[in-house]
Amino acid sequence: MRIKITYCYDCGYTDQALELVGKLLADYEDDIEDLTLVPASDGIFDVEVDGKMVHSKHKSGWFPEYDKLKASLS
Repeated sequence: MRIKITYCYDCGYTDQALELVGKLLADYEDDIEDLTLVPASDGIFDVEVDGKMVHSKHKSGWFPEYDKLKASLS
């Protein structure tokens, strides 16, 4: 699994990105081939898995709920 998390560093979303990384590693460390953090701006917090967008804060209006995100990975 290849995961890319793009987050707004200007907005202070670094902590949320790192928290998500910790949870993903705890649950999927053996399955993760690549995990990339991409600092950005403009309020973005996107999560892509294998090139597919699984969560966009811009579209949903909120940060990903881990249980829902985890369900989309199964």
